Order: sequence, then structure tokens, then C-alpha cells
Amino acid sequence: MSLQANEIVTGECRLSYVTLMEPRAINNVGTPQYSVKILIPKTDAATLAALAKARDTARQNGVTEGKRPFASFSAARLATMNVSLKDGDIHFPDNPECAGHWVLNAKTPQDKPPGVLNEKRERVTNPTDVYSGMYGRVHIQLYPYDTAGNAGIGVSLQNVMKTKDGDPLGGARKRAEDVFGQPDSPFADAATAGSPI
Repeated sequence: MSLQANEIVTGECRLSYVTLMEPRAINNVGTPQYSVKILIPKTDAATLAALAKARDTARQNGVTEGKRPFASFSAARLATMNVSLKDGDIHFPDNPECAGHWVLNAKTPQDKPPGVLNEKRERVTNPTDVYSGMYGRVHIQLYPYDTAGNAGIGVSLQNVMKTKDGDPLGGARKRAEDVFGQPDSPFADAATAGSPI
């Protein structure tokens, strides 16, 4: 199935703040939703070009289709209707994983869960296989919005395919297999020295 002009599938990106298996309300406020923060490498020219084309289509859709929220906008204002794409080096200096990346948030309502596939393009059933820090490709759709004078281009999360594992982000718990796979006791030196701790 071909994509619509306002849809793209990213190249391989790192994913953060992953909420793909169960919807969640931010800070337990509002309606639960599925969401992901997409870290797009600044070197990924193909994804950035596709994103710009999809944005242009979403702008035009806002002028000609549906409720036409952008129909009354001047050409100058229309040109300012952009996707909220943030520079990771500037906006997230305390998050080293964002360095060298553009950061894009995508979400979808709880009644429209995204499809989530693993590296073999099989449906993911184990929630622990999907986490912040993994790598993947993301299918998103851009759309125009104008709510109470706040206008822009929204990013709707459609599907995600995990491409490979990565170091977990956000203080995730270590895997039991990794922890108990180490034969040496961390207290060996202290025990040898006769110290109880």
C-alpha cells in the first residue's frame, strides 16, 4: 500500500519516551494516549526532505480540505505553519541522546493504537521488547490543526517497526540476564580485606 502525500516512514531513529503498548496520560492528567519521541539524526537528509514534503501537503490540506482551518491565512502566515521539530543540541542540552538529532513528538488517541512490529516484521506481543532507547522506523501522518487560535501541523503516530536494541534511556531497570550473568561478586575485594562492607 502506498503512502499518502502527508505520510512518511522515517529512516532508522532512536526512540525515547516510548508509550506504544499501553496508552498513558501525561502526569496522570488528561486522556491516555500512545506516543513516542523520535530522535532523527541530523545527517538523515532523506527523512528530513520527506518530512518537509509531507508538511507542505498538510499545509495545503488545511487550505482546501475538511474544515479548512488555514483557508483564511495569508501566504506569510501559512508559511509559518510548521511541524514542531526541535534541535536536540539546543532544546535538550541535558539529554545526551538528543545531541546531533532533530526531535519530533508523535501521538495517537487511545482508541487508535499504533501497529508495533519487531525486527522480523512480526507483531510485538511482549511489552518489554519495546522501550525507550531502542531504534526503529516510524510511520507518521501530518495534519493541519487550528484550535482556539493555536495553529500548526500535528504529527499523528501510525505504526512503529523496531530495528534493533539500544541502551535503555530514563533509568530503565537492568535485565536480570545481564546482572546475573556476571560470575564475580562486587564485594569480593571488600571481603578479602576483612571489611564487612
